[in-house]
Amino acid sequence: MNPYEPPETKSADTPEALNARYHSFAGWWLVAAGVIHWGVANAIQGFTSFSSIIWSPAWIVLLGVLVALKVRIACVVARLIGSCTIFALVMALVLYLTVFDSSSELTAGDTTVDEPEPWQVALVMLGIALTFLPPWWVLQNVVSFSYRLRPLQIDVDED
Repeated sequence: MNPYEPPETKSADTPEALNARYHSFAGWWLVAAGVIHWGVANAIQGFTSFSSIIWSPAWIVLLGVLVALKVRIACVVARLIGSCTIFALVMALVLYLTVFDSSSELTAGDTTVDEPEPWQVALVMLGIALTFLPPWWVLQNVVSFSYRLRPLQIDVDED
């Protein structure tokens, strides 16, 4: 028995195990967030029957299930939505700082918009950020792990 031989059992910190845990976390986060969005949307709408239920937030649940199953296109879409969320947050901040005047009303030229209130817009943006940014961060780490684990390939001409 060679004491310097690497162990046969895999550690929980191997890239494959971390990859699986990250995908699982991102997927279940999206599933939970999608269920919350679905519940909130239907509570706000005040559904009265099965035909009045809002089903559109269910796509977040489906995306989460596909991410947890490591479907590559779903992971790419989740990362893309997370990147767009970051852009939307930056644009919302810029609009908030440049468009709102001292009376806290949205002004655009000669018109003033009273609805939605700034706190409502901030609440919606916070909900979107809490939905997509943690999975985006985790999936970005998965991609960075895969790039770090690739061996360096150098093409050498032997002529």
